[in-house]
Amino acid sequence: MSIDNAIQDAAQILGDAGIETARLDARCLLGQVLSMPPISLAGRRDEVLSTEALRRFGKLVAQRSARTPVSRILGEREFWSMPFTISGSVLDPRADSECLIEALLSRINDRAAALRILDLGTGSGCLLAALLCELPMSTGLGVDIVPDALIVARSNLIRNGLAQRAQFLCGDWAQALCGETFDVVLVNPPYIRASDAGTLAPEVIDHDPHVALFGGSDGLAAYRKILPDLSRLMRLGGIVAVEIGLGQQVAVSTMLKAAGFPDVECRRDLAGVERCLSARLEAQECQDKKRAWNGGMRPLGSGSGFDGKTKSITDRRIHPSNAERTSVRRSSTVRERRGPAKQPL
Repeated sequence: MSIDNAIQDAAQILGDAGIETARLDARCLLGQVLSMPPISLAGRRDEVLSTEALRRFGKLVAQRSARTPVSRILGEREFWSMPFTISGSVLDPRADSECLIEALLSRINDRAAALRILDLGTGSGCLLAALLCELPMSTGLGVDIVPDALIVARSNLIRNGLAQRAQFLCGDWAQALCGETFDVVLVNPPYIRASDAGTLAPEVIDHDPHVALFGGSDGLAAYRKILPDLSRLMRLGGIVAVEIGLGQQVAVSTMLKAAGFPDVECRRDLAGVERCLSARLEAQECQDKKRAWNGGMRPLGSGSGFDGKTKSITDRRIHPSNAERTSVRRSSTVRERRGPAKQPL
């Protein structure tokens, strides 16, 4: 059977299974079998496939027809033009989340500055890696409550040559942090209402970790826990970017303003849905809340805060290896495929 005929047959099977991107998915899966970019198949459509290649291709098509996402079958996803390994312990990165990176970069005047970045709910580490890629002098800390997720995140920072500028900590949002302050904070919490579980596609509900999807009865539980705590973690003029779900812009904006972030801006995702809120912490608010926090913190810029006084934190930190740093640049190539939004649009 030729490559073209194999793709046609697979696309028919996937289409019958209710998959809208049937032909594209078939090309991606066959590309995996033949170890070549899917776009290269167009010039080889008459080439005859071996029996073994057809057998392997049929197995992958069966997985996809059972609604396993292509990214889960391949074990990786592209985000910000970088490859990321994914597992069952992390959320499948969505292209829509790239608007958080865009929002932050639009507010950072000097990308060569040595900024300190905090990524709350780091998951695969894709957001932290993307920001470190664009801010070459900055360093970051990724926090996640799932230890296996931190292993995946660490491996992804190594894979993309950024491990020497990243550290990871196992903890419940920012509760384990004490003393250190940050210039930039990324927040991508679970925000789907529990009652909306039945509306999610099988690719989401059956394969993404539920701890990364559901945010309580109204989807706002994680925001209530995280946002009031932000000001003690941030330096004067610090910037935060928060991913939000459908219809949550007003509620989360109100929480941000109450936490000392008056200049909230909203950014839409690829589908035009309000997906990201960004804001800068007002200086006086920051000062007032820091004075109230445990008698005051160390002066800004005086160190990381992970010292003998926070031994329990330091002991639980996952340290990166001395992997060689490489230069990573975002390409302008149109992506072969984009994943479903975390919340139905």
